[in-house]
Amino acid sequence: MDRRALIVGSWLAKGRKEPTPQRIKSLTNRWKKLFANSDRGFRFRGLRGGRTKPEILHNPEVAELTRVLENSKDITANTELMFYFVGHSTAVGNSDIELILGLNQDKNDRTYKLSSCLSMFTEMSR
Repeated sequence: MDRRALIVGSWLAKGRKEPTPQRIKSLTNRWKKLFANSDRGFRFRGLRGGRTKPEILHNPEVAELTRVLENSKDITANTELMFYFVGHSTAVGNSDIELILGLNQDKNDRTYKLSSCLSMFTEMSR
């Protein structure tokens, strides 16, 4: 079974002091430990395939997240893909969410639409 995972954690959001960096890192480090222990049957790999471990990104730039998605390899319709995001988000209309990835140079939220991320996952499997 081909299982891939991408973990994104963000503690930076305009006007918010929580979650703390320690809390986000604690949550993402739990995933890292699970991925490192491949004999437990989880067997998730990174999006790049091969023997890569799943990527864990903290407060990524949009370009960094996009690059990780675009550099995915050998993903098919049969690939199980886990995308885990921990941090703040905001609703966009009735059918989308903007993930807050951190703050830009002007100290405003740096966002990425969940629909964009899901579209890239769909494109990867074609």
